[in-house]
Amino acid sequence: MNRIPLVLLLPLALSTSALGQAPRSGPAPVSTEVVVTAEATPADASSLGVATTVLDRTDIERSRATTVADLLRSVPGVDVAQSGGPGGVTSLFLRGANSNSALVLVDGVKLNSPYFGGVDLSSLGTANLERVEVVRGPFSALYGSEAIGGVIQLFTRKADAEGLSGRAHFGLGNASTREGGVNAAWRRGTIGVTAGYRRTTAGGDLPNEFFAGTDLSAALDLRLSEGVRTGVTVRRETSRTGIPFEGATTTPRRATTADTTLISVPLSLALGARTTLEAAGTFATDEPTFSDPDEPWGFTFSETRARRTGGRLVLSHERSANRISIGADLERTKVDNEDVYGVQLDGLTTRTWSVFAEDRLSLARDRFVVTAGVRRDEHDAFGASTNPRVALSWKASSAFRLRAAAGSAFRAPATGELYYPFSGNPALEPERSVSYEAGAEWSLGGGASLEATVFRSDVKDLIRYDFAFQKNVNVGRARMTGVEARLFMPLTKTAWARAAWTRLDTEDRDTGLPLLRRPKQRASLTVGEDLGRGASAEVTGLWIGERDDVDATTYLRVTSPAYFRLDGALTLPPVAWGLSPFVRATNLLGRDYAEVAGYPSPGRRFVVGVDVAF
Repeated sequence: MNRIPLVLLLPLALSTSALGQAPRSGPAPVSTEVVVTAEATPADASSLGVATTVLDRTDIERSRATTVADLLRSVPGVDVAQSGGPGGVTSLFLRGANSNSALVLVDGVKLNSPYFGGVDLSSLGTANLERVEVVRGPFSALYGSEAIGGVIQLFTRKADAEGLSGRAHFGLGNASTREGGVNAAWRRGTIGVTAGYRRTTAGGDLPNEFFAGTDLSAALDLRLSEGVRTGVTVRRETSRTGIPFEGATTTPRRATTADTTLISVPLSLALGARTTLEAAGTFATDEPTFSDPDEPWGFTFSETRARRTGGRLVLSHERSANRISIGADLERTKVDNEDVYGVQLDGLTTRTWSVFAEDRLSLARDRFVVTAGVRRDEHDAFGASTNPRVALSWKASSAFRLRAAAGSAFRAPATGELYYPFSGNPALEPERSVSYEAGAEWSLGGGASLEATVFRSDVKDLIRYDFAFQKNVNVGRARMTGVEARLFMPLTKTAWARAAWTRLDTEDRDTGLPLLRRPKQRASLTVGEDLGRGASAEVTGLWIGERDDVDATTYLRVTSPAYFRLDGALTLPPVAWGLSPFVRATNLLGRDYAEVAGYPSPGRRFVVGVDVAF
């Protein structure tokens, strides 16, 4: 049985007392947030029937995290597995679902690659981010494919205040780490512009272990009239990563690159006091490459270009206690792939038409809320999939709320699974799931809050490679059950603690074995403090329990040991010329561990630098 070590409580001792300072608030409890991702239109989290976590701009800046993956590590129900150091392939598991069964959106644009369906978070940075929303559970009734485990959505900053403002930073660290960036916002009347840039380079402990990444982001916000708003957001991530070994063999010149571009053009129209029309056009490209000039049989390479274009339309109307939304989606994907053996995929396309509806019924001044929705997707390869969802929220008292939800979801076969030479199978059906959850939230007084959720999900028709038939087939089944809990506790007028715990039981129902890389237990504790004048301190202890994996050298099933990691971030008040020193440290205790078997994670890492606000 895994035990949570007492050292997880050590960050409590690192919180400094500030009883004599003027009151300032720490991060707000989840129930006070307005959430965009969970329903067809924005809703207060205190009325949602699903588990939700929101990380706002303050959370992002206080943590000084450079990647979205690091932001998500302490979120309940979320498992992040990174293969080695910076830039290593980073998978995301929501409530134990496969890494290609978590939908990731950036300003409404799907980040999931149409090539093989997953999302690699290794180079997804935090430049110009306003907030991150994590909604857990099945959401195909609202978003269609990939949303079996839940949805993670990233939002770009918008310019709210008149004039120009921003912040720049530069930092140096061990392992040849260099980072720098700037975020800026400008507004004049009806026009607002934001832009962000970040550049990060880092080395590793092995030859040819390196990462170099650049994030660029920009947003234009136009308020054309009282009821008309539009704009455009653009985000681009580029990176190059060295791969030091494969199994027991060193690879001194093997490398991968990533190049992702996302564009969203939203439009919001108020058609009346109670009617709104939301529309968006989206475009995404994902262009990963792989190369190794030292392979025994000669130079090896692979180049992929995956594109996704889409449009979304949602019409919402409120009448009395009801808010009814109806919408439609159109999506087209196109994938090209070439490797050392020639062209493997030559502009292969898929198309999906979707219609959906959602009804939100709010009674007794939002004390009882029922949200029901259904969506039908028509895919030109496998046909149709219809997925309903219902969620209930009941405020039993001012301090206690119960919620429950149930629904089905699916994952459409990716283009590579359908058509890749030798393994592709155009007859594939989508993976399907049915999920249930129930939860409760308590306000404990004094700003403290506690929430807990139990859940279960059954997945069938999992896509696997059949060695007998030498192609992908629908044969897999899996079950995931678990408990999530989150506690927020003010410690003083300026200091706070946030704890999270997840218990997860997974089963491959064909073999009876646990699913790979999903720990049975995980826990985190973050202690932070607002030090005034923009300064803050934060320490996070993260404990990950044992989990099954496959050895990178022998390919045998192994059990990866539990590990504990301690991270910290400190930003000081301005000392001169508006410069604010900062320090960020990961793996403070220098523990040896691996998130993925056979790929050692970095040792103690730190970055020291300065911020300047303008």
